[in-house]
Amino acid sequence: MLRRDSTGGGLGVMLDRLKPHIVPLLVLLAATGAVYGQSLGHEFLITWDDQKYVTGNEAVRGFTAAHLKTAFSTFYIGNYAPLQIVSYMADYTVWGMRAAGFILTNIILHALGGLLYYLLLFRLTGRRPWAFLASFIFLLHPVQVESAVWISQRKNLLAMVFFLASFLLYTAYRRPGNYNAKSAPQNSELKTQNSKLLYAGSVAAFLCALLAKSVAVILPPVLLLYDWCLVPKERREGWRADKVPYVLAAAAVAALAWESQTQELGGGRRGFHGGSPLATFCTMLPVFVRYVGMLLWPANLSAIYTPPVKGGVDAEVALAALLLAVMGAGMVLLCRRRKDLFFWGALFWVGLVPVAQIVPLVTLMNDRYLYFPLLGGAALVAGGMAELVDRAPLPSRRWLGGAFFLPLLILPVLSFQRAAVWRDSLTLWTDTIAKAPDSPLTNFSLASVYQMNGRLDDAIPLYRRALELDPRDRDTLINLSNLYLDRGEPDQALPYVRQLVDNHPAFAGGYLALAHYHFLTRNLPAAEAACQRAVQLEPASPLALRYLGVTYRMEGNIAAARETDLRALAAGGESPELRFEMARIEAAGGNGGAALEQLESAFRLGFRDLDLLAGSPELAPLRGTPEFRQLLGRYLQQ
Repeated sequence: MLRRDSTGGGLGVMLDRLKPHIVPLLVLLAATGAVYGQSLGHEFLITWDDQKYVTGNEAVRGFTAAHLKTAFSTFYIGNYAPLQIVSYMADYTVWGMRAAGFILTNIILHALGGLLYYLLLFRLTGRRPWAFLASFIFLLHPVQVESAVWISQRKNLLAMVFFLASFLLYTAYRRPGNYNAKSAPQNSELKTQNSKLLYAGSVAAFLCALLAKSVAVILPPVLLLYDWCLVPKERREGWRADKVPYVLAAAAVAALAWESQTQELGGGRRGFHGGSPLATFCTMLPVFVRYVGMLLWPANLSAIYTPPVKGGVDAEVALAALLLAVMGAGMVLLCRRRKDLFFWGALFWVGLVPVAQIVPLVTLMNDRYLYFPLLGGAALVAGGMAELVDRAPLPSRRWLGGAFFLPLLILPVLSFQRAAVWRDSLTLWTDTIAKAPDSPLTNFSLASVYQMNGRLDDAIPLYRRALELDPRDRDTLINLSNLYLDRGEPDQALPYVRQLVDNHPAFAGGYLALAHYHFLTRNLPAAEAACQRAVQLEPASPLALRYLGVTYRMEGNIAAARETDLRALAAGGESPELRFEMARIEAAGGNGGAALEQLESAFRLGFRDLDLLAGSPELAPLRGTPEFRQLLGRYLQQ
């Protein structure tokens, strides 16, 4: 007989415990890979947050002290999520700016969250079928696609991994005597030490979850529910007091989120929908019912939803209230009879609290808002199935279990189809506008895609439709203004430029659009005044400074143009366009050598606009020189 020696016993016990879970875990991983593998061919969604978080964010380009400082001191689109930015740094270090690498990390984190969820469920229930079914639903439900494949939703995935790690460590802390009981000496000192380490690890993981996304603030009430529902009374010593560090951390992050979600910081906090808390409450009742429906019947999912804002109680609100009351009664019944199932149902509703519009946000509902609630929803559904199978006569249990599982196989199929929609901006917004045609964001986003692809005639009606839905929207006004200005149609642009400046007088971009209009109409004094106003509003804006420099050059004020462009360069405005403009300034000032140096810098940075190069009158004296021809040969004839 083979015998384990003293050094291998612990490992042997661990392997013995792992063996029954190898097949379920491998099936979960294989299914996740099969559904989401196609996403490795997707692109950055630069028309929706990916540009702000990744492609246009200098801080993600590798690990440096400056980048780390930026990550931990900056709000991104109203979110304080430094670990999200740090994770992008790791992606960039390994993959560069390749979308596939960033998406791969998303998929790995989603899969890791699913595995941790399986471990948590098995620890709390001791039943593999329950843990497997719930994890299958969690990983492969179509509402999870948005969080799993959209690079900007990395924060959701990171927060989930650390949330589950914290929860797992807390359950171990609550039952320290069960850990390594066969091989560890059973003495109170060791148990106390283990408990402290597990508790500290849980708090540390919770802090990481909060630094990934503020939605993790739901952990303290979840832990209280766990202690009350699933921990025997004799083990609840200090069960309220030990939540204090979690509550303090959650309160601090909630306060930070309240501040960061202001419109000034790019966040989504708005006034109450419908103008009052009552109207918002009435609006959200049908949304809650719809969330439950999406879990049970995940059809017609969309990147944007436009549920109607309610001014008060109508038939839909009344019906939603009735359905929710029935669900509430069911929860009360569960609480009395099966607290183990009640816990998971309560977790679903607790997970919805951060997005329940208690603090009004601009978006009423999203697929990603169900990422955390699905922890409870999936476990409740799987637990209900397991309970029904257990109550069936022994001969029919296998058949009944198969009958319950077969309908779940539609989930990976639907998720595979849904993941394909997120391939690029065009496929995403084409799908979304068919489902949410009255959303300003949907019309704006698809118009932006068309504009980037040169389909300007297709973009214009969508921009106009977006303005009909939201006449003051700044982004729509600036894009439509610039579209006409770039096409050389100042008269078409002027109404939108005026509307932009009038509605947003503190927006520097509006004055730059106005300056562009005056450039086209050759009104240089007015252009200079508009540029000066833009610089007053944003003194360190490289773009505003560059526009002002162009004005000075066109007016013949070479010294002022040179000084302004140097300010733009010092403000971080290094770009091929700025260097080319500096070459034009030096050439206009008769400094051919400096002009060629600046032109070489522009070429080195990627400047390749041959039409602008040939059409710039300032460069005419240089075009016949050998040095100019050498530059062209070196950079443009390769």
